[in-house]
Amino acid sequence: LLYVLFDDIGKYKKVHIKYGARTPDDLVYRKMYKEWSSIENVEFTPSIDVEAPGWTGNVGVVTTLLDNTDIDIANSYAISCGPEIMLKFVTMKLMEIGYGSDQIYLSMNRRMSCGTGKCGRCNVGPYYLCKDGPDINYDLIKKYSNVFGM
Repeated sequence: LLYVLFDDIGKYKKVHIKYGARTPDDLVYRKMYKEWSSIENVEFTPSIDVEAPGWTGNVGVVTTLLDNTDIDIANSYAISCGPEIMLKFVTMKLMEIGYGSDQIYLSMNRRMSCGTGKCGRCNVGPYYLCKDGPDINYDLIKKYSNVFGM
């Protein structure tokens, strides 16, 4: 998704990448951060959950990166990718800061198993993430109790 956005960056006023991991060692694609940050209209902000020696960036779960943000919420979409518990808390935070459920997309690849709609392990209400998603608008699935796999 990032590279699709980067390839046509002129279409977007701003692309904010808020990225979190438990520790600096858990951050993936580290060699790309400088490149991403150098792209016009791209803001990359990493965070780690707990303090670590030598870390000078944000410390706190990824939702802390959404506090006091300058994102134009009314004219934007949020796409969240990660484990279900993180998706839940990011979605709650996005709603708290003013996003509508129709502006939030969840990447729920981790929920898929067979990939053909046969096993039913990835269903959320009537949706099978392997066939109808896995990147799905929260507005479509918000009323179902098993959205976040709980």
